[in-house]
Amino acid sequence: MPSLKLSAGVALPQSLPTGTAVGFSVDYTLDGGQVTRDMKCVWVIEPANGSPIERPVAITRASGELRFFAKDVKPEQGPFSCHVAIVRPDGKKEPISAKVDMPSPQ
Repeated sequence: MPSLKLSAGVALPQSLPTGTAVGFSVDYTLDGGQVTRDMKCVWVIEPANGSPIERPVAITRASGELRFFAKDVKPEQGPFSCHVAIVRPDGKKEPISAKVDMPSPQ
């Protein structure tokens, strides 16, 4: 089973003509095991106030950055945390990283 280490998580509010949205990013490093092409991974962003957001992600390198811009998420739903999970064939999600906080820069 692969294992990822997440770091440098950020939730950055963005002003838009239609209101404020949030941009998310986190660095990852493959910490053990291997992610194969047939493994389905999701990046789970958890707001303190609201439902989790799940984004399919492809882990194709030993390290990289995940980024996502959410127009329907508001800064006041934070603070935010995130983790990455493998989606098993039965649909259950198994975390392959520890949760990391995603603070908003001041």
